[in-house]
Amino acid sequence: MNKISRKGFLKIAAAAAMGTVTAGALTGCNSASSSVAASGSASASGGLYTPGTYEGTAEGISSTVKVTMTFSETAVTDVVVDTSGETASYGAAAADQLKEQLLAAGSAEIDGVSGSTITSEAVMKAAKSCFAQAMGETVVTSVQLPTGDENNWLGTEPDIDEDAITETWDTDIVIVGAGNGGMCAAAFAAQNGLNFRIIEQNSAVMETRHWYGTIDSSEAKKQGVPPVDRAELLSEISRSMGGRCDQRVVKTWINESAAMHDFVSGILESAPYNYTCNLTLGDEAKWPDDTQISQTKLMFPVQQVDYSSAEKPRNQVFQEYIESLGYSIDFNTGLAKLEKSSDGRITGVIAQSTDDGHFIRINAAKGVLLACGGYAGNPYMMEQLDPLGTSVTTACSYAPADKGYGIRAAIWAGAHLDAEAAPVLFDRGLVAPGVNSGYVESPSSFGGKAFPGTVGQYNPGSQPFLKVNRHGERFMNESQEYDNASHASFQQPGHVYAMIHDANFREDV
Repeated sequence: MNKISRKGFLKIAAAAAMGTVTAGALTGCNSASSSVAASGSASASGGLYTPGTYEGTAEGISSTVKVTMTFSETAVTDVVVDTSGETASYGAAAADQLKEQLLAAGSAEIDGVSGSTITSEAVMKAAKSCFAQAMGETVVTSVQLPTGDENNWLGTEPDIDEDAITETWDTDIVIVGAGNGGMCAAAFAAQNGLNFRIIEQNSAVMETRHWYGTIDSSEAKKQGVPPVDRAELLSEISRSMGGRCDQRVVKTWINESAAMHDFVSGILESAPYNYTCNLTLGDEAKWPDDTQISQTKLMFPVQQVDYSSAEKPRNQVFQEYIESLGYSIDFNTGLAKLEKSSDGRITGVIAQSTDDGHFIRINAAKGVLLACGGYAGNPYMMEQLDPLGTSVTTACSYAPADKGYGIRAAIWAGAHLDAEAAPVLFDRGLVAPGVNSGYVESPSSFGGKAFPGTVGQYNPGSQPFLKVNRHGERFMNESQEYDNASHASFQQPGHVYAMIHDANFREDV
């Protein structure tokens, strides 16, 4: 890739002022871009806007969101909001409400739609571009970073010109990603008074996974659960994975999950939150005696912690917690690349503002923690790294914004990539009859592809009801883990199946 220089940036800015500039989507730290559909300055007759139709785009949670606005000299007369590439039951469904809000407000400052925060932010950003164009302001398309492609998911590390880095921050620790890992790390760092910055490419903390597994936690001891045989547990996890796991990682969880829970509970169960911990274990978590699973020696100790009934998601609580201690999250700031010294030590990151595309050098005296998630929203990585998992997937419901940029940046810096992909597969994607699993063409989505699921997550799919292929043939033992059912469908027509149950299914569950 050519260097992104100040001169090159100005060329792009000039081109944007004259017409349309098209740039590739940014993996992992997407920047807004806009296209000018009409040009001119404010009306010569004194009107606020130059009449015409204008388009603006911005990156949503899984696609490029487009807003088209028509202006008279004094008002917005029509709005079209295209969020069709977003998650079907959330962002995509919010288009009509967002349109009505923009029309009613007469500006880009709207409330947005609850549950579709990132999509709402993208619509507001695209609308701001439309207003700017209608008022004759220059709209600059942001400098974009390389995305990889259908033949090379990794791509080339960006060579960012020093002239393009317009800010420098100094800190001890940089945490990249405000999701489940990053926010827990930030709360721990804040509690211990560490000097850190946490950056997040999106405009809000990520969705909370309420449940987590622990062993020998204070909650388990409180309920009289005997200690787990840790050596046997390590052996069993390795055996169930066919040895394809790093036992050092497993041992870290075995040895430290109890301390992790004590830290989390110390915040969630204290004032002002006073949340109640729900621990699933024992007979409540036991598989029925007549299932294949209970007849096999699977000795995983189910000690699942759950705060899902809490008023606020854990990540929002952690945000409030670090803010109460004087820290903040640098939203709309995504990872561009890791920086390292001549001896190979990671010294910090170069980040990019997803608002205007400028670059920021963040020097980290003590280290960088990557908590960027996986690559569920990157079809290049999914198809090339996990062709089997991709072929049996029908819906990506939880992390379509994860495009693997943290993984790519780490590999560019010299990190080791696991030889085998380890996706999290749920048997909960719902598609119409005749639709196959795997990607379908979706021009508005990142990489031009999306999964065909019409419902974000169809939870009854995980229940052990009768499952048959398109010929009406039963082909699996339904009492098995999520990924087993998905992988079993690989051998069937279209890599899908139908699930048969009666109207009493809720009572059965």
